[in-house]
Amino acid sequence: MSAVARSKYGASGRPLVLLETGGAVPAVMNYPLQDRIAQFTRACAYDRAGLGLSDPAPQGRSFEARAGDAWAALDRIGERGPYLLVGCTFGGLLARTEARQGSRPIAGLVLVDAAEEQFVFSHLEDLRHQLWQLKLAEGLARMHMMGGLLMLAPGF
Repeated sequence: MSAVARSKYGASGRPLVLLETGGAVPAVMNYPLQDRIAQFTRACAYDRAGLGLSDPAPQGRSFEARAGDAWAALDRIGERGPYLLVGCTFGGLLARTEARQGSRPIAGLVLVDAAEEQFVFSHLEDLRHQLWQLKLAEGLARMHMMGGLLMLAPGF
C-alpha cells in the first residue's frame, strides 16, 4: 500500500510543512494552500492510503498505521525534516499521532478545527450510526430512490 505525495519547493526554507487533510479529503483539496505556503518554505500534501491517487487501504487501520502513510510518502520523495505538521479536522488526530510517535524531527504542530480524541471516542456509537445513515443514503441515491425517501421524511 502506498501513499502519494506532492511537494512544492517555491522556497528552500525549513521546516517542511506537511498538510494532513481531514477525513476522506484527498490532497488535491490542499493544493491551493500548499502553493501559498511554498512561496516562503517547502510544503507537502499527500494522499493517505485509500484516498486520491494512493492505493486502496484495508478497513480498520489504526491511527499509527495511517500516520505511517505520511512517513512512507515523505521517505519516497527523500524528505528528512524537520516537519511542521498541520492537521485539519481528522488530520489533527493523525498529526498528533505522528508527533507522539517521536520517530521524526517535529518542529511544530498546527491544529485547524481538529478533532479531539476523547470527543471522538466518547461519541463513537453516534458516529457509527451517522456513517450507517450516509451509506444508506449513498446506496439509495445510486438506485435513484433518494427523492422518494425524502418525500416520506417529515420536515423536508
